[in-house]
Amino acid sequence: MSLNDTVTKWILIDNKIQELNAELKQLRHDKNILESALTNYAKDNDMENTTVKVNNNKIKFSVTKTVEPITFKYLERNLCNIIKSEEQLQKTMEYLKDNREVKQTYSVKQVNK
Repeated sequence: MSLNDTVTKWILIDNKIQELNAELKQLRHDKNILESALTNYAKDNDMENTTVKVNNNKIKFSVTKTVEPITFKYLERNLCNIIKSEEQLQKTMEYLKDNREVKQTYSVKQVNK
């Protein structure tokens, strides 16, 4: 297969993926609206950790706890409780930022017309 044929096929596939992603985005939006209504109903009716069967499907209302991610903002906010010197805190933050691993990846992207 020539380079031109390969690029043409790649562009067709990329366009199809963009189309499907747009459709998925709308479906996720619609699902989130319905999920919000369902979770509000479950909260209002004390249905946490309850399983409901509808048609041959089951859904479970549950509560999930998530932990805040470790970001530079989080680190600085909490390290100031341990490192009292503002100068030392800034040096520590600068060190952490400057010593992050840099990962390089190669990719092919379609440039919009």
